[in-house]
Amino acid sequence: MKRKHVIGIIVIVLLVAAVFAGRSIYKERYSDEMKKSLDITNSTNVKFKAIGIAWKDNVVLQKSNKDDYFIPQVLDIQESRVRMVAITEDNQLLKSDEFQFEGKLKDPVEGKLKDPEKFKEVTIKSVENKKLILNVATAKSKIEVLKIPKNYKWDQKIATAGDNINAEVFFKAKTKYTYDLTLHGKGGRTGASGEVKGGEEAQASWVAPGKNILNSWVRFVKK
Repeated sequence: MKRKHVIGIIVIVLLVAAVFAGRSIYKERYSDEMKKSLDITNSTNVKFKAIGIAWKDNVVLQKSNKDDYFIPQVLDIQESRVRMVAITEDNQLLKSDEFQFEGKLKDPVEGKLKDPEKFKEVTIKSVENKKLILNVATAKSKIEVLKIPKNYKWDQKIATAGDNINAEVFFKAKTKYTYDLTLHGKGGRTGASGEVKGGEEAQASWVAPGKNILNSWVRFVKK
């Protein structure tokens, strides 16, 4: 009886493991979700055109038609501390103090690479004196945020091409910085523009994810 009992437990454990493995494989193949480094929630009553982060000589901004803001792992940001930035409807650039950004850095205690499925979550609690107030520990920052051009063209849309329904994004701005686009596509895949010089148009496309999701990121770089 004891042997049968042990065998039964082993079978149950194997079945549970198979179910979880199957769910993981299904999610990997069919989910439109992207792996995140940072998840951003706007709990204020301020509407933003774009939200992102800034660090030395770099700014990443996201535009989302679902107000679902996050920094994807595919951008491969290897910074320990960053500042939150956001553009208001009247084109004001708001900033936070700096905060810890894990990215793909090693765990400071164990010294191991962090679990790629885990990501940092930060909420913009309020805007005070044109400053973003966050729900995490912050400190005064020496990070100088690049000046983002107030006049730019950033369009994203769903377009039909034959049997495919594609997501497309276009960006153009008069600036001295270079920039590139990353687009959220079906299956969590991405379309990318490659780096272009200021004043040139960057564009990217990919098969559209479900629910008419449109997420794109523009990254400004000071050379």
